[in-house]
Amino acid sequence: MAKYAISLYEDLAKKPQLFQTIVDRAFNERYNTVLWKQYFQWDTTPSPDDMFKTIEVVDKGVIMADIAARFADVSQRDTDGYAYYAGTVPDLSHGYKENVADLIKIERLQSGLDGNAAVIRNLVSQIDKFVNGIHSRITNMAMQLMSSGKIEGNAGTGLSYKAKAPIPTTNFKKALTAVWTDTENATPISDMVAHEKYMRNTLGYTGALEWNINRTTLNLLLKNKEVKSYVLPVLLSANLSVLPNGMVTEASFQEFVRTGGIISNVRVVDEAQREASMTGVTTVNGWKAGSAVLRPAGFAGVVKYSSLDELRMVQGEQGVAIAYLEGGKVGIKRKFSVDNERWDTSVKSAAVPTLTQWNYHMIVDTLSV
Repeated sequence: MAKYAISLYEDLAKKPQLFQTIVDRAFNERYNTVLWKQYFQWDTTPSPDDMFKTIEVVDKGVIMADIAARFADVSQRDTDGYAYYAGTVPDLSHGYKENVADLIKIERLQSGLDGNAAVIRNLVSQIDKFVNGIHSRITNMAMQLMSSGKIEGNAGTGLSYKAKAPIPTTNFKKALTAVWTDTENATPISDMVAHEKYMRNTLGYTGALEWNINRTTLNLLLKNKEVKSYVLPVLLSANLSVLPNGMVTEASFQEFVRTGGIISNVRVVDEAQREASMTGVTTVNGWKAGSAVLRPAGFAGVVKYSSLDELRMVQGEQGVAIAYLEGGKVGIKRKFSVDNERWDTSVKSAAVPTLTQWNYHMIVDTLSV
């Protein structure tokens, strides 16, 4: 390691706690606002043996008491039940190498005016991209799961991974009058009202609900004839300004949602990820096109995770520096390869989003009738 005078790198390998300290200071709270955390939370405990089990309490709802004769036997009803689904927790990982040419550049950084500070900034910048890549993968899986009920694949490596939530088939709905791309004839507000009534009257859900749609679907709503007929009167009654030609903006639509009392809260999902494959890097979306999701308000589920035992097994080995983020759910390993004269850095996690109220998770295909 002494061939390149990068004292910080050598210290990282000799003093494991130094690497953890740098990671804590650089990344503390940095990833609190990643998209998936708006809809999911980390599970409270790791899943053993890389297998997850997600449990849902099935609320039977309130049933009227029987009219009975005095001192008669009491009718016995079922209590709330439990449902679950299980699957495997996939490994999520990628990394980078700092070869001879890279190490020479880093050596020059350290010899500059900023010294170790410049080396740390460079190191943090590189690691940040790969930690963000872990969160980007979890976001993609979370958006797939919410909008389609399943998670599929990893085209980047050729490995396949599939998981499916047991959403009842009757919870998959369609547009009722016309596809929502037909902004003249579609009736999205009426559709949403009808689907909420199904959630209440048929499924028996009594808590707060919310809709999740992507921005493409929102833009269709803003152009829709029926939506305008609902939104514009609300604006006028509140003495709010109306745009020329009765145009509806996102703000005015949300004002209608907030004050109209007709449909539940609408949250707009803005997401896109970059995925590498053998043919290059492409932009992908986890959210299924045309999906409008109605579900209990708040978090949609939890992210199941497994312990990173493979990192703990090599912790303390010569030339290895390991640090953790997210309470140990994301790990960073740096290892110096003497033979290849390079530093290898890998960022790893083992995680998968799961729904926790799948019996009350409704997915409306707005592109089909």
